[in-house]
Amino acid sequence: AGTIASCITNPLEVVKTQLQSSSAAVGELASASGSPTAIARAIFEENGILGFWKGLRPTLVGIIPSRSVYFYSYEKTKRYLGTIGMEEGGIPNALVSGLMAGIAGNT
Repeated sequence: AGTIASCITNPLEVVKTQLQSSSAAVGELASASGSPTAIARAIFEENGILGFWKGLRPTLVGIIPSRSVYFYSYEKTKRYLGTIGMEEGGIPNALVSGLMAGIAGNT
């Protein structure tokens, strides 16, 4: 899900980054003058449709391992807690498993 979300939202991230970048005011996108639609148009004219997905690869390289660690940690914690008396389908188990997976996946 994170991979798909990144693929869908990456064009917005590219435009946002250009808006925030000081090079957008003085560099190759200076003619866009800080307007999101003008910057999107300039990106499209300069790089084509693929210009909106620049930087997607490093994002995916970070997301895929992180999500893998998250789901692995969640499953392992859920099963372990089940062996010490915390019901696997229960809310406390899900909360603790999600907390531990979040810690493992975000570090």
